Amino acid sequence: MKPVPYFNKKLFYLICGLSTLVYFLKWNFQSTYPTPLYGAKKSYVSAALSRSYDVTRATIRHTPCEEFGEPPNWSKKFKPLLKMDETKYLYPQILEGLGNQLIGLQLGIQMAVRLNRTLVLPAFMVHNNTKSIPTSQVIDVTKLRKSISVISVSELKQSCRGKFDAVFLLSHIWPFYLKTAEHYTEMKLIRNYTARLDEDHRLFPADLAAFGINAYPKNFKPKSRVLITPRSEIKQRFATDDKCVVLLTNIFGFPRMDDFPRDHGAVGYNMSDEQLYSLSYKLSRRPPMVDKMAKEFVSKTLGGNFVSLHFRYDEGDWMTDHRCKYPAKTKTCEMVRKKNASLTMATKMSHFLKVKHHGINKVYIAHPPTNAHFITQFKAYFKRKRPKIEFFNSSDLVRALKSKFHDCFHKVDFGTAMSMLDMEVCTKSDLFIYSVAS
Repeated sequence: MKPVPYFNKKLFYLICGLSTLVYFLKWNFQSTYPTPLYGAKKSYVSAALSRSYDVTRATIRHTPCEEFGEPPNWSKKFKPLLKMDETKYLYPQILEGLGNQLIGLQLGIQMAVRLNRTLVLPAFMVHNNTKSIPTSQVIDVTKLRKSISVISVSELKQSCRGKFDAVFLLSHIWPFYLKTAEHYTEMKLIRNYTARLDEDHRLFPADLAAFGINAYPKNFKPKSRVLITPRSEIKQRFATDDKCVVLLTNIFGFPRMDDFPRDHGAVGYNMSDEQLYSLSYKLSRRPPMVDKMAKEFVSKTLGGNFVSLHFRYDEGDWMTDHRCKYPAKTKTCEMVRKKNASLTMATKMSHFLKVKHHGINKVYIAHPPTNAHFITQFKAYFKRKRPKIEFFNSSDLVRALKSKFHDCFHKVDFGTAMSMLDMEVCTKSDLFIYSVAS
């Protein structure tokens, strides 16, 4: 019988370990860098050997949009500049289009600060409000949490035991607002389900008693459809010890603040209306990656001075028969539906730019995809009058950014991404032409 050769376990494990390490390094270094943002494909080995290349980026699988749109890390706590009462909460239910939702958040921030309540971060929704999208795809959540006291909806639900105590109104609301708040928070608001109202019936504070809802402000009889409550009276009119409150309002809750400066630089509990508006505006800005993409497009494609135009009048949404019946919109609907509307628009805009802004030769048009035919006609008419003017829209935006920021577009709802980019590009223009009644 032949003797069994001596078996060295330590040597065997060492050889296996080295083989595994070599295989891992070979696989890892031969992988290509996953994003085109940093140039052409190159292996991790050549990347690491290149002095001009960031070695830390080469050794981890990082993409420029890695953190863009990721859910907030609520386990990570911040010490906000404005620490509000942690025993009282305000949840602003935001609705309608993305722009309106941002205004709704701004109203929520202003009310939370004025009333010393912790803000509950609401979920944003796609334009038709059929599904929610992560808030971090729409605003810089970290910046908001570092500035004021903010909690998540799940924290609200747990602390409030699944039900709201009261409703704050800054304007009239529609019945579906109540169900929307219940749906997106999974919290109980309506106590009496026997109340029946037509969906077109406007609800004011006194009307909510039929649903078993405690609503504020009390004993308030509006003279118009909007409760334009003086901000100096907010603390008095909304004084309550109710712990869990939902703010239901449309975008007309506060008077227009178009003339207020956007950046006051002041942060404090007793800020003026102008300072508080400025703060709410800054805290509802788009995520850093959206700002970066917009700057990239403006600097490399638009360059210099340019005009932005928001054309909002799409038949499938804004110009529905339901909306066009309101007096404020009837005239606009009639004008847009005329056969020569695109020619009229081109003529007036051409004259306006020639007289007021003759040095501008680039125009960015933000419009819904369904308006593509109208915009094509408009540009054709405009080119006859001002052939040197160049036009750009969201299609040009996508073409200019898709190679460099490919990962970003795949991480977010595409319609939402385009809406955010449209808005951000418009804010960087020298002149913004808005849609009346939109």
